[in-house]
Amino acid sequence: MIHDTLLCLDLPAHLGPPLPTRPLEGLENLLFTGRWATRRATTSVSTAAMLARGLAALRELEFGEVHVTDDAGTVLDQAVASLPGDGTRWPEALPPTWTEQPCALTVRAARVGDGVRAVATLRLTPRYEPAQAPLAGSLRTLWDVGPGSGDEQTFGASFHAALRDERALRELCRRLTARGAVLAEGLLTALKEAFPHSDGTHWGRLLVLHGYGAQPGRFADLLAGVPEERRHHLALLEARLAESPSRWPALDAAGVPGWVHRGRFVPDAEVLHVA
Repeated sequence: MIHDTLLCLDLPAHLGPPLPTRPLEGLENLLFTGRWATRRATTSVSTAAMLARGLAALRELEFGEVHVTDDAGTVLDQAVASLPGDGTRWPEALPPTWTEQPCALTVRAARVGDGVRAVATLRLTPRYEPAQAPLAGSLRTLWDVGPGSGDEQTFGASFHAALRDERALRELCRRLTARGAVLAEGLLTALKEAFPHSDGTHWGRLLVLHGYGAQPGRFADLLAGVPEERRHHLALLEARLAESPSRWPALDAAGVPGWVHRGRFVPDAEVLHVA
């Protein structure tokens, strides 16, 4: 079980000139945008400035363990990623392509506290599709129960004792949802303050990872940034929720959203069809 939030931030930008457009691409553009030609929007904020401001917003909320990559897999050294200040020293520290042209970057950072572990992933795209946002990302929050014990039987007994009844299970869900929402709102607010004249939104919900116990590797992308030793309780939590008489929102191993009730997964499409 995790609290999964998606967020996006719109920045001031200008629309570039029409680009060479293939027929199929043009038909798709016509369908979704009303224009045949492909165009790209470009923000007035440089890649270096976007990175510096994004990291400042994350640091404001005490996120650490920063990992930054571009689409070619170039990794920004953590010592550089932790530089203080307003970003004036960034051009001399960044790879040349990050300052000479609009370069998309992915930033991932983690935070631990208040009984939860949160991982924020931000996608910075200075040159982007007009229908998209130049800054988008996710915030995944899960229960932080500490490193796994060497005695799995003892840990399992303690785990089930903590969630001994439906009331305890619902209280855990309430706290996880509340904490995830607070962190998401705080991150969006910090980003808005870091990028003047921007506007954004976020949307999140609690999700049961259905099938995690059998196929944990299928959720690797969703849980990226969460150390393996901090995921050991997810299979136990999935099994505990399978005993619950309540109906829980869920995501299966194939990435299909739906609901789980007493261990049975029902896709959203099937729920809507029945309704």
